[in-house]
Amino acid sequence: MGRWRNKGHHEKAMETAKDLLDKGMGMGEIKEITDLNEQDVIKAKDKMNGNR
Repeated sequence: MGRWRNKGHHEKAMETAKDLLDKGMGMGEIKEITDLNEQDVIKAKDKMNGNR
């Protein structure tokens, strides 16, 4: 993800990542669909599991 994104777009992408994780999609697919980086996807996963 580029730093050019505003917070609203990033938050929407994070919510989409959570939805995709919930559906069982893999890391690569989520990164491609949301344009998030691996750290952000892991962060979304941790938030879903209550670890953050």
